[in-house]
Amino acid sequence: MAKIIENLPAKEIKKIVHAQEIAREYLKIAINLLEVAREEYSGQLSPNSQIILKTLQKHFGKNNQYVLKSALKTIRKIANVLGDDGNKYRIKAANIGNKMGRAMFLGRTIKLGTPFFETNLRNRVVTIIHETGHIVGLNFLVPELYEGKSKNMPVIYRLYNADDVALFAYEIGQRKEFKQV
Repeated sequence: MAKIIENLPAKEIKKIVHAQEIAREYLKIAINLLEVAREEYSGQLSPNSQIILKTLQKHFGKNNQYVLKSALKTIRKIANVLGDDGNKYRIKAANIGNKMGRAMFLGRTIKLGTPFFETNLRNRVVTIIHETGHIVGLNFLVPELYEGKSKNMPVIYRLYNADDVALFAYEIGQRKEFKQV
């Protein structure tokens, strides 16, 4: 669990911890499946790898080896930060208007706004992955677009957009057929 640097009610801490646990699980699933797809890429693709490539296409606009390797590298970085139990990042509640979360490029703090605690689990998990993406450098050189609004942007842009990466990892992780991977 990340270091929570605020005295928060137990109910809110529970929401943060639960979202982190699921985010870690989904990132692990995505990493495992991306690694398999990378190994199979030039040969016969398993049904799981075919799903991975379709999902890469959906979230990044292409599903070639470059996209696969880039997504894998980024998701590994995010998983590494989330998996360190707060040595590389911390969480605090913050008055950030109507935003669910905020984190700065190469920062160490994920600030969670009131909407984070009032939304559903899907949005909390996506927010944790998304904001951790900023810590590892996503959206440093590209403006941020949310919830698939980057569909008309170049692939390279989408690979560095925290929301595209977070939504990809969430979509892969939440699929029932991948829970046992």
